[in-house]
Amino acid sequence: MSLRVPEAVVSWGRRLIPSVVVVLALHLGWAQVAAIDLDLLGERLGRVPASTLVGIAGLALFAVLSMSLYDWLAARWLGSRVPLGLLLRFSWVANSVNNFIGFSGLAATGVRLILLTRAGATTQRAAVHAGLVMLAVPVGLSALALPALPYVLAGRLDDVVPRPLVLALLLGFSALPLLFLLLARSRRLLHRVLPDAPPLGLGRGLAFIGVSVGDWLLAIAVAWACVSATGVAVEPADFVAVFALATALGILSLLPAGVGVFDVTLLFLLGGLGQAPENVTAGILLFRVTYFLVPWLIGVAIGADLMRRPGGSVPGGLARGDPVGAPAACLTLPVRSPAGRGAVPTRPTSRGTPSPSPEPPRSRRLGACPDVPGKAERP
Repeated sequence: MSLRVPEAVVSWGRRLIPSVVVVLALHLGWAQVAAIDLDLLGERLGRVPASTLVGIAGLALFAVLSMSLYDWLAARWLGSRVPLGLLLRFSWVANSVNNFIGFSGLAATGVRLILLTRAGATTQRAAVHAGLVMLAVPVGLSALALPALPYVLAGRLDDVVPRPLVLALLLGFSALPLLFLLLARSRRLLHRVLPDAPPLGLGRGLAFIGVSVGDWLLAIAVAWACVSATGVAVEPADFVAVFALATALGILSLLPAGVGVFDVTLLFLLGGLGQAPENVTAGILLFRVTYFLVPWLIGVAIGADLMRRPGGSVPGGLARGDPVGAPAACLTLPVRSPAGRGAVPTRPTSRGTPSPSPEPPRSRRLGACPDVPGKAERP
C-alpha cells in the first residue's frame, strides 16, 4: 500500500513554502538593504578593472557552456538524432533562460519541450529529456552543502542565522545525490517520476551527478570572483556555506532566478561576517550581469529563430514574457494512450516540418499544450 499525500496538502505547500522563504529573506536582509550608500556602491563598481571584468565574463560564459553536458548525456541516453551543433544551441538557449528566469527549472523545461519537438523528437522523448535534466541540475548543490555542514555545526553562523534552519536546508540538499541514484538504480521509481523512460542505470546516474557538481562549482567560482573583485574578503569556507544557503533559499522561493531572495540572503550573511553592504551588493550585481544577463542576451540572439513558429511568431507564453507557458504546465510528462503505448508521435510532412500523428484517446493527465507539437489540448 503506497502512501499518497493529499493533493490539497501539496497545493498549499507549493504556495506556502515560497511565501515563507520570501518573507524570511526580506526580514533578514532589510537592514542591510536600507544601509546601502548608492554613491559608494557606484564607486565600488567603477573600481573593478576592465581586464577583471573580461576574465569574469569569460569564466561565466564557460560555466553556462558546460551546462550543455546535461543535454548531451540525456540525448545519448535517449538515442536522440539531433545534430550536436543544434543540440548545443538548444542547450544554451534553455540554460540561459533558466538562469535568467528560473522558476526552479520549469523555464528550461518549457524551452526544451518546444525546441526538441520541433527538431523531430516525439513529445514523450522530449518530456523525458527535459524532465531528467530538471531533476539532475540541483543535485550538484550537495557539493557545496556537504562541505558547509561542519562549518555550520561549529557555530560559525550562529550569530547570523538560526543553526536548525541552516542545517535543515543543507541536509536536505545533501541528500539529493542519494535520491537521484535511487531513481537511476530503480526503473520502477524512475517511472513514477518519468513514465516510460528507459533504464538510466548507476553509471549514467553518476555521470549526471558529476556534471551537476561541476556546474555548481563553476557557479560558485564565478560568484567568488565577482565579490572578490568588489572588495569582499572572507574565507573560502565562509563563502561556500553562505552561497549554499542563499542558493537553497533562492530555489525554494520559486522566484525567477531566486531574484531578491538569493541576493538579500547573501547580503545579510556576508554583512553578518563584517563585509560592507556596498561591496557585497556590487559583487552581486556583477554576478547577476555576467552569469545571468549576458548569457541570456546571447541566448536570445542565437535562439530567436529557433523559438519562432513556421509562421514567424513566437509561442504565446514567450510573447507574454512567460517562458514556462503551456509546455511546462503539462509536465505531467509523457502522454499515454489507454494501451500504454506512450506519447503522440510526430511525422514529417512533405515540407519536412514535423506534424502530429492522429491523436490517441486523451489521458486525464494531459495539460493544455498548444505550443508543443504532438500535445493534445485539455478536453
